[in-house]
Amino acid sequence: MFAEDYLAEREPFSEGAESIIYYNPAAHRTIKILRPLVAERTAPLVFFDRMADANRVFGDDLRLVGVKANHDDTHSIVFSQPFYEGEHPDEAIMREILAAHGFFPTVTDGIFENREHGITLYDANPKNFILKLDGQLMPIDVQIRAESTGCGRQLKFGH
Repeated sequence: MFAEDYLAEREPFSEGAESIIYYNPAAHRTIKILRPLVAERTAPLVFFDRMADANRVFGDDLRLVGVKANHDDTHSIVFSQPFYEGEHPDEAIMREILAAHGFFPTVTDGIFENREHGITLYDANPKNFILKLDGQLMPIDVQIRAESTGCGRQLKFGH
């Protein structure tokens, strides 16, 4: 799925401080290229554990595509995620759905904890979620940390 030629022929779907995002309509997936400073802040194995935790907890389908060598001797992690149709939820709906699954805000903005399951969400704000047409809340740029990567049970985030 990932090829330099494929991306070179397309305009980014979205660009943020941490990543450049492309949309692959044939696969109905986004391709995310982490900017080098973001990729280098986190050890690759920690990043991959977080991807696995997001798949397990949210029922997501994050996939490692590869590592891209950049022209300035840095590297970027490349991964893909399904393209979720819907819109960003408003703050109240996001909080309601998270609370229904045991996630409550901490004193720090954007951080929610589920103490029962030992899971913490970082950068959990409406712009980093999509409320799908079926009412399911899906993360698109939320960082997850589970105390144990074997947290097991998938939590379906619906409304």
